[in-house]
Amino acid sequence: MNRIRLLMALLMGVAGVLAMHGQAVRGQQAACGTLVFDSLRIDMGRLEKDSAAVAVFHFRVEGGAPVCIQRAAAACNCTVATYPKEPLRPGERGQIVVRYDSKGMSPGYFRKVVVVRSNASEPLVKLSVSGMVRREKKIKDI
Repeated sequence: MNRIRLLMALLMGVAGVLAMHGQAVRGQQAACGTLVFDSLRIDMGRLEKDSAAVAVFHFRVEGGAPVCIQRAAAACNCTVATYPKEPLRPGERGQIVVRYDSKGMSPGYFRKVVVVRSNASEPLVKLSVSGMVRREKKIKDI
């Protein structure tokens, strides 16, 4: 019987500590800024082979603290993101410009993901661009 009481007391203590930790984490998240994007996906449409296209992702900062974007990058060199390097205060707007270059890429559908890393309440955000690279017209196609 004493073992059961001891086990119950131990479980209640652990549950209390976990509940307090959850409240502390929620409090920290409320103090962080948040990046709110107008859109997470942009369709670039049809591109000619060996051409480039640009997509602009607009966002605003909400919350109780400034947000610093530490990095915005894609997995390949065909997609490059440009982003604000200075801290953005709550209420400010910004943009991330994504440039996709189809030079050397195979014709057909593409989808590229840019991962944005910041000190916001959601530290990783995935932005995606997609489209269709047309194949080159050959003389016999004309």
